[in-house]
Amino acid sequence: MAVSYSSKKCDSCGGGLEYIKEKKVWRCRYCGQELVREEQYDGLFTIKNVVRQTIIDTAYRRLQKARENLSECEKIDSKYVGTMIARICCRMISVITPGACSAEEIRGSFQRLKDDYTQLKEKDSGIGEDEEVLYGFLDSADAYAVLILVFDTLGDTQRTELLFKMLETGKVYSKECNKDLLTYSLKNQHLDIADAILSNTNNLDLHSSLDIVLEKCPDVPEKAGMAQKLLEQGAYNSQDRSRMQTYICGEDSCGTKAAVLHACKGLNLLPDMEYIVQYVLSQTDAGQTACALEGICDGNLRDSELYYLLEYALTAEAEKACVILEKIADSGQFAILNAKQLGRLFLDSDRPAEERLKIWEKLQSFRLENKAAELVFTRYLCDGEEAPDSREKLLTALLDFVNVITPAGLMQYLNTCTLDQENKPKIIQAIFTRPEMKPAYFSDALSQYIRKSPDAQEVQKEVISSLIQAGLTMDAGGINEYICGPKDSPSEKVELLRQLERNGSCPRPDSLSLYLEKCADVYSEELFAYLWKHSSVISEKALANYVLYCASGAPAKAQNAAELSKKRGAAFGAGSCEIIHLRHKIFCNLAQAYLLITQDAAETASALLQSMAAQTKLTSDVRVDGNVVRFKKYLKENRSALSPLTVRLCEEHRLFSLF
Repeated sequence: MAVSYSSKKCDSCGGGLEYIKEKKVWRCRYCGQELVREEQYDGLFTIKNVVRQTIIDTAYRRLQKARENLSECEKIDSKYVGTMIARICCRMISVITPGACSAEEIRGSFQRLKDDYTQLKEKDSGIGEDEEVLYGFLDSADAYAVLILVFDTLGDTQRTELLFKMLETGKVYSKECNKDLLTYSLKNQHLDIADAILSNTNNLDLHSSLDIVLEKCPDVPEKAGMAQKLLEQGAYNSQDRSRMQTYICGEDSCGTKAAVLHACKGLNLLPDMEYIVQYVLSQTDAGQTACALEGICDGNLRDSELYYLLEYALTAEAEKACVILEKIADSGQFAILNAKQLGRLFLDSDRPAEERLKIWEKLQSFRLENKAAELVFTRYLCDGEEAPDSREKLLTALLDFVNVITPAGLMQYLNTCTLDQENKPKIIQAIFTRPEMKPAYFSDALSQYIRKSPDAQEVQKEVISSLIQAGLTMDAGGINEYICGPKDSPSEKVELLRQLERNGSCPRPDSLSLYLEKCADVYSEELFAYLWKHSSVISEKALANYVLYCASGAPAKAQNAAELSKKRGAAFGAGSCEIIHLRHKIFCNLAQAYLLITQDAAETASALLQSMAAQTKLTSDVRVDGNVVRFKKYLKENRSALSPLTVRLCEEHRLFSLF
């Protein structure tokens, strides 16, 4: 059932034969005799042609067509060695080709593939004559290429090496096969073959091939040349910088990495300077650094790359730093010191402040943008952890180049930084001497500092004073929050509010109302008096709180309450209230609530209730624990439990009488 040869051994000495692909003949390994082996036709050339087409379709990833041809092979002879190989080939490529099989099919295919390969190995001990004949019949570089991939994947060294000897590299037209061959040749260090494959550019996926060279090729001198050949053909474009970045993070020597980077010159492919520094320059001495920079500084670096390199130079040991700066200078590129370089210098607390000041003096000969100085100043201001005296020296040196710092930076310093301790007010004053530090830019700074200040009380007072002297104001919302907040005594609050008035910050018309709503339990007549002159809006709750809970016994309470009611614009005492009295929840008007729970002095209470009774009805029904009850009835039934003041007020207003 198979095509066979007349002999599998040398006719002269019986030695084993090897295939010479250039001549397409077999040569004896011992005596050197060359033989052209003639096939003996057994009538089954058809299946070999279908097998051949199946394998070629697989090579070109025409998997649906390959499956159809494989089905024809199965019909003719499922046990023929060619059918077995075609089946293995088709299954293997289907499994490794993305999207060719579903996940469920892949799981099943692995076991079938294993069984098919076991069956092939059991057919002959090694490569049988039928199989050898089949390989000669295929006579297709694409077919040999895909079979090399399949058998190499299966770990079949014998078949892989035989097919590799039969392969003519330049006649592989399938891009997928060329990619697989490149992987195989690099893995086995057949560098001459790999170079030949890379020369077959018309049938090569250049992009994937460069990926393979960078990832699979061992660290040999030829590697950079292979990469350069592909780069010159346009294998990568500017969007592939991340791939070069990934490459230099690998295990190759600095020399190889530097050579590959040199090949990227002018192609806009250099990785981020951060990676070049970390994975190349940081591992070199001064001499190697010079070589590495040949491929980096010769091109025009982007500003960000140049600045990062300068930043690294400022942190490197002296000799290496000199080499880097010399290479930058020799490249003719114009460098302006940026925030990264300055930040690396000023935030290097491992260096004494005196050394940094000396370096800073030298760096001033470079061109320096104020924006960079401002950014570094803000960062050091908030994060530079060292002694207050050292901080003051460094901040003073930088401040000469600063016009303004951002509101966010100032707030971060005010609300989180305690490094300057008692120097903080002095630094705040120095900052606001800068020409563009306009108080209007920092409208929320004072409010936030009062709310979040991390400083000791004495430092906090001095900082607040410095901010107000600088002209900072507080928005109305911040003032209300401060008035109702727990910080500071009423006297301190009034003093601060008066200072703020000089900068144009005044309480809102509803500030007194808000204060009475939220702070009845800590009511201050001093603060009430200050807010009174700024207020024109009073809520029902604020009036109720003042009447019921505030200014206990104050002689002016009745008059103040009446004035607050006028600002309400409603009948005094008619507002709704809910109180707890004798363990009952009572819903009533303000006058009734005051009558039941007041603790004011008798004269104050009498005057206040008289004022409310003139505008509202004291005898209205009330709701007690959810039930409507006549107010007089409630009073009479609970007379013995009422306070003496409440009894007196009831008698004054004849609330115990029936009429």
